[in-house]
Amino acid sequence: MDKAHLDHVAVFVDDICWYINFFEHTLGFKEKKREEYCGKLKQVWLDGGIQLVDEQKTQTRMAHIGILVENLPAVLKKMQQFNLKGLPKGENWLELPNGVTIELIQR
Repeated sequence: MDKAHLDHVAVFVDDICWYINFFEHTLGFKEKKREEYCGKLKQVWLDGGIQLVDEQKTQTRMAHIGILVENLPAVLKKMQQFNLKGLPKGENWLELPNGVTIELIQR
């Protein structure tokens, strides 16, 4: 069986700058990448597998879990037996029964 590994965990936050400061100054997680929209900071990826997503309008805090896989088609085939809900973002985005979203990433 191919092994999978955790790549990142994405979390919705309502004050993205506070979280960047917190993770950098307490755990030393440096910013690796950022995404802006209309001049406003929307997403930041930090060392340690943390993705911060600026979103004030959501009740849930966890956006998704990113999982690295060696063979995406094989993993998707195995997951078919669990009748997971596919998401519009692509075949590699699936929703688990309790609402947790996973993103499968081909290595």
